[in-house]
Amino acid sequence: MKRIIRLSFIALFAIVLNSCGTSTAPKSGEAVLKTTINGGAGMTAIVKSSDPFSTEVDTIKVEGDGSFVFSANIDGSAYYTIALVEARAQYPVILFPGDTLFLTADMSNLFDSQKFSGNGALYNGYLVDYTKASNIFQKEIRTIFAKPEGIAMSAVDSVRKMGEQRLSDLTKTMGDVDPQFEKIETARILYESALLRSIYPMYYEYFSKSTFEPSAEYKSYLGELNLNDESLISLGIYKAFLSTYVNVKMEDFYKDTTLQATNPSAITYRLNLIKSTFTSPKIMELLSFDAVSEQVSQNGIAEYDLYIDLFNELCPNANFQSEIEDIVGEWKHLKKGADAYEFSFVDMAGNTVSMSDFKGKYVYVDVWATWCNPCLAEIPHLKRIEKEFHGKNVVFISISVDQKQEPWQKMVAEDELKGVQIWAGQAKEFSEFYKISGIPRFMLFDQEGKIYDINAKRPSGGIEDEIKALPGL
Repeated sequence: MKRIIRLSFIALFAIVLNSCGTSTAPKSGEAVLKTTINGGAGMTAIVKSSDPFSTEVDTIKVEGDGSFVFSANIDGSAYYTIALVEARAQYPVILFPGDTLFLTADMSNLFDSQKFSGNGALYNGYLVDYTKASNIFQKEIRTIFAKPEGIAMSAVDSVRKMGEQRLSDLTKTMGDVDPQFEKIETARILYESALLRSIYPMYYEYFSKSTFEPSAEYKSYLGELNLNDESLISLGIYKAFLSTYVNVKMEDFYKDTTLQATNPSAITYRLNLIKSTFTSPKIMELLSFDAVSEQVSQNGIAEYDLYIDLFNELCPNANFQSEIEDIVGEWKHLKKGADAYEFSFVDMAGNTVSMSDFKGKYVYVDVWATWCNPCLAEIPHLKRIEKEFHGKNVVFISISVDQKQEPWQKMVAEDELKGVQIWAGQAKEFSEFYKISGIPRFMLFDQEGKIYDINAKRPSGGIEDEIKALPGL
């Protein structure tokens, strides 16, 4: 059973950057954000509330002078994420009812060049400073989390103390701080620390290549946390911690073959874990939606019938259910028995190889690249399986998506790769048809050129048992 460290370092930074909440304070009125970004002319700005249940998204065209204006009627302080689509950049702001916030920045250094003015300037300056500090830690996380527990957790504690000091300095400077802001930022500091502690064991084992042996007090940090605090539901890093908390518990499933044998699938186990761990309906909605979104984005309609009823039970939110159905709909052309994509790529000799060339045989496809370490890790297992099924009615096709042919040709020759080796390059239509968002990707097709399993097991994951069971092999 494969397991994945689901929280990347870049994702961790993005969560810290965009972890925000919405106030329930009684003050209401129009909040205005006036932004000028030097070099941003003609770009598209997308403004979205941090409330995960909000469906309102503002799309604004940046003027020729780099300016755009956003306004909203709010009932208290509220956080938003501003995304500049073409620049693939985003940043948070906090707005206050009845106030206008002014922001200037430069596209050459968008984040560091931000300058705020207006009544909310100090609050937004705090967010920028907080995120810069978190980013510094994030850049060193590979080094820090390869160290033993005592050293690594001391570094995490230092981050928390600096965050608490930064917030304390702000409250002293301002005197009268928005209470909801103070609550959200206090929680941000707490749950950033909790998130770092929760991911440390996985990262330590990955970086140090050693088994993590926790101290007796390692999990004591969990005692100050609330897993069902709906007032923090808009705080991105709170939700990220809860998701990671579930991921850590999922390790039992990935390591225990008995659990795997007695549960229909990993996604159903995850949903049942969410159901048994949390009591807040809203938190169960969000976490189950995230879990199923990940499932359908990576695996399409696989196991859909196994989990959909449980998902709908945990997540009665009509908008979330509709989003899932939309994603599932994008995969329906890839269901078992559907026609395969008729590709035509080149082999080492420059000859064209097509999917239809193999009609009458089962086809096991490996989509890979020479720069992909997980892909390379599968090659010894693939060679073993190719040898095992030599002479059988199955063909093994490895499709390289390297940008250039030379690295692929070099590796195929030097490593004496077997099977059918072909090069697709970027192969946009092929990748879009099969919804390939990551590699390696393995697929199995039947003798008629129809889809058998669009997300087949890896060579290291037991695919040989499924191949042996194919009729007419």
